[in-house]
Amino acid sequence: MTRVILGATSFAEAEASLALATALAVDAGAELLGLMIDDAEVLALSSAHGAQIIAPGGQSVAPPPAADMRAALARDAARFQHGLQQAATRAALGWRFARLGGSLAGALADLAEPGDLLVVAAGPLRSPIRDIVLLSAPQTPAAAPLRRAADVAASHAARPLRVLAQPDTPPDTAPGLASGTDPALLAVLGRLGPGSVLFTQMAPDGAALVALLRATRCTHVLCWTA
Repeated sequence: MTRVILGATSFAEAEASLALATALAVDAGAELLGLMIDDAEVLALSSAHGAQIIAPGGQSVAPPPAADMRAALARDAARFQHGLQQAATRAALGWRFARLGGSLAGALADLAEPGDLLVVAAGPLRSPIRDIVLLSAPQTPAAAPLRRAADVAASHAARPLRVLAQPDTPPDTAPGLASGTDPALLAVLGRLGPGSVLFTQMAPDGAALVALLRATRCTHVLCWTA
């Protein structure tokens, strides 16, 4: 493993998973990379007639003007970078920060390399971690870093680790997310709440990553495979 990539579309997302990403990078001796995305779909809402967004408190509100939204994103990016620098410095880690436009899934798919760990908060924020979930992976050397990372996360959060078998697949042979668009698997993963952190291998497939993030509410730690 060479990098732990923390992807977020806001400072709140980044802050919620920064400690986890840092702990994983420390254990692996990996570089910590922060990736802030100015989400194109969110920005488009500012000019969409009658558009509504869901605020953190759950209420539906009109989106701010585009200029205000871009200014807020710039402030979030600065806070994300500062928090990343502080965390990496305290942990004596190498670090980098990047800010891109487009979509989070697309940027991660373009940037990730085999062996990278991608940390993505994909659901409601600031939910206490309830459990660490490892989607069953094959007993092979290639799967060892992911299993190790799940153990580290469970120890860091002082929460239980449980193994989740894929539907109709023996627990000792499941390959991880070869396709994140499998309906049966997405239905299982969709039942994980915002307090779960899901660890899984994932094939380098941007469309599958989009489907996974849209179907789930949990935080993800994805090991990008070759």
